[in-house]
Amino acid sequence: GWIAKVPDYLLNANVQAITALNQLPRGFGRMGVSTTGDAEPSLTHAYIILGIYALAFLVIAYYLFRKRDVTG
Repeated sequence: GWIAKVPDYLLNANVQAITALNQLPRGFGRMGVSTTGDAEPSLTHAYIILGIYALAFLVIAYYLFRKRDVTG
């Protein structure tokens, strides 16, 4: 079902899809994190999802900054 597709929208899977462009051996630099061998998301999907994450983090940071701003 839809639960099987959730990992495609997490940060780790999308970052790994982009860093796979370095063509390093599988498991290099992953500090013991094992994957099930599933296919990684496409590059377009990874860039879109990471862009959404970046936008969400910027909005949260701006909101927290405005909330805690002493001079405002």
